[in-house]
Amino acid sequence: MIRETSAMTVQQNLNELLDEVQYQHEQIIITHAGKPVAALVDMMLFEKFRQNEQAFQSMSNEIAQAFADSSEDDINALLSEAKRA
Repeated sequence: MIRETSAMTVQQNLNELLDEVQYQHEQIIITHAGKPVAALVDMMLFEKFRQNEQAFQSMSNEIAQAFADSSEDDINALLSEAKRA
């Protein structure tokens, strides 16, 4: 479950919130001045985020290398063809 709490509440109740995250797999969005600024998630979920980010970065690099010698017109033509398909 995802819920929001203020930074002040986090400061006052950090141990309880950590227990909720660790044992109940809660996800807590931390707000400051009413705006979301951070999140508390368990390590398993955080590791999944990191792995996905690394995989995305790797794929992005491969795509950039594959099209490094292509012109913008060539790339736009390939994208148009892909959309039609």
